[in-house]
Amino acid sequence: MTESLPASPSLKAEASGQLFWRLIDRCYEHQEVNLSLFSVMAIICFPLYYVVWEILFPQPYENLTLRLIGAAMWCAVLFRSSVYFYKFKFIKIFYYVTLIYSAPFFFTFMMLKNEMSLEWAVSNMAGIFLLIFLVDWLNLLIIFAIGSCVAWIAYASTTDSITITQTYLAQLAIYAFALAGGSILNYRAALFNKERVDTMLAVGGTIAHELRTPLLGIRSGADGLKRLLPSLTKAYRAARDAKLDVDPIRSGHLTQLDKVADRIVSETEYANMIIDSILINAGGSRRHWEADEVFSVRSCIDQAIERYPFKTENEKSLLSVEGQSDFSVKGSQIVLTHILFNLIKNSIFYVSAGSGDRIKISIEPGDGENTLRFWDNGSGIPSDQLRHVFDMFYTSGRDAGGTGMGLAFCRMAMDRFGGGISVRSEVGKFTELLLRFPEVGAESAR
Repeated sequence: MTESLPASPSLKAEASGQLFWRLIDRCYEHQEVNLSLFSVMAIICFPLYYVVWEILFPQPYENLTLRLIGAAMWCAVLFRSSVYFYKFKFIKIFYYVTLIYSAPFFFTFMMLKNEMSLEWAVSNMAGIFLLIFLVDWLNLLIIFAIGSCVAWIAYASTTDSITITQTYLAQLAIYAFALAGGSILNYRAALFNKERVDTMLAVGGTIAHELRTPLLGIRSGADGLKRLLPSLTKAYRAARDAKLDVDPIRSGHLTQLDKVADRIVSETEYANMIIDSILINAGGSRRHWEADEVFSVRSCIDQAIERYPFKTENEKSLLSVEGQSDFSVKGSQIVLTHILFNLIKNSIFYVSAGSGDRIKISIEPGDGENTLRFWDNGSGIPSDQLRHVFDMFYTSGRDAGGTGMGLAFCRMAMDRFGGGISVRSEVGKFTELLLRFPEVGAESAR
């Protein structure tokens, strides 16, 4: 019997890092409320309640500095999209720290400094309920534990005589009940959403799989048309020129007949591309997810552009790959190809909807993290839609055939690559998506 080797420290560190980022991502993406509105509320309420507790209903302890720090942190969260002074990973961590500071730390610290007064006990409970709406169940427990511990440390370091009263212990029981109830509700909601998505994906995958047979017949018929139709139109023109008795067909219609087979082939290829994305997303092609190959991102981009069924040459001319840089990616090449298909499709839609004329792909190798930048100068995405673009089944282009699965698929796929995807946009100016990939080590590259 072979003895299994213990995991190396580097593997343990990598697993811990992945778990850390997964928690951060879950927290940032959970947002059940409009984060911008909540940020505005926090910016107003932090200084406003200084007036309430200092002047209108004086409390034993108040601290304007702590309140202004909280307001400033939420200002940074509010303007996270319009001020591009951070890497996307940084803003996620900053948002996490802001939640820790604003809810459990601030309220617990102020409650302790005010000798567990009823006003601050109720305020602390309000902070817990706000967290329930803002984060998932696991992050709710982690954020509350970290914030409360830091608050106790701050309280101990700024107070001469520390006392734990019976009142506080009783309040802890109430907080535990609120945390448990909130965690259960969040968990059940997350479980229900997952089951709903899994069911819809399974149904969609089955339908998509069944569509392959008629598409194959259409494609075969189109191939036959490509071979025979030129001869038929040529014979028609010859018969017409010879004044034979044939039904009249306009010259424009004849020209369209010469191209109709190519259009049918292009549409079937595009439909098959969508079906592939649905099947991969639904888990029907599990082998694609489990692929562990190392490949060049530039070669993958070139192949995706070559395979993508552009409707016209003008569409293809919109697209350009900037520079000569390259980096290696570890994972499934076909999955990354379908990510690129989705991004090309979206960019063409927004460029056509606006007055844009450029779609740029930039390959940017980095130290520890590589980036693929996808930019277009199309119509842009409104700020109220921006935070939903990666949600499953959310789409602003349903009239144009959007399903709301494209960018959700991209986010899930980028998670599988061990990276991430983020977006920023200004209406009427641009949309930019950043795809971040972990650096492939020398051993993997070989």
